Amino acid sequence: MESEAEDVASLADPRNISALSPAAAGEPVTRIRLLLVTLRLLADEGYDNLSLRKVAAEAQTATSSIYHFFGGKEAMCRAAIEFAAAEILHNEATIVGQGPPIERLRQALGWMGATSSTGLRRDFALAAGELRSATDATVPDVMSEQLGPMRMVMDPVFDAVADGSLRIPEGYTADEVGKMLLACIIGIARFTEHDEFSHGDRIAALFVDAVLEALGAD
Repeated sequence: MESEAEDVASLADPRNISALSPAAAGEPVTRIRLLLVTLRLLADEGYDNLSLRKVAAEAQTATSSIYHFFGGKEAMCRAAIEFAAAEILHNEATIVGQGPPIERLRQALGWMGATSSTGLRRDFALAAGELRSATDATVPDVMSEQLGPMRMVMDPVFDAVADGSLRIPEGYTADEVGKMLLACIIGIARFTEHDEFSHGDRIAALFVDAVLEALGAD
């Protein structure tokens, strides 16, 4: 039989959690299932419509588990959002710190393009807004953390310019190029979210390849 840690790790979805953080991997699998289900249902159905019975059923456990782990509905929702914020930052930190600048930039933009409108990052944004509106709760803001989409893109852009692997066109700055890349990826994600693109991840990858080739990336 699989160990608890292996079972928790299997809950990771490569579209949104490439690998669970060490902290999450050490948690009881039932608690992680409850957090992931809560986050998704809170994002899709709202706080007022969130049913503890439905959460428990989709997490393959009893309603009593919710009270055991969290004590109640609001605490469970808050825990789900805090869990998502921590996992997003863990994944972003992993991407920011690995490989040569161009590879890091490709990884960051590809990950953002594939996950901005689906999965954990999408659920976090919607669920955090819903909980904040319904309960006046203070929730984590991933965008304001030290690591986030801006740093994921800007750091490797500056590093690539410094080592010569990226050439900035005359009349532009590295800052402007990084922000352009970030803005376009966010735009692709928004179009995907509204069903204007059926394969947002592929379009994002095509865009990234074209821009980096134009900028002389290897």
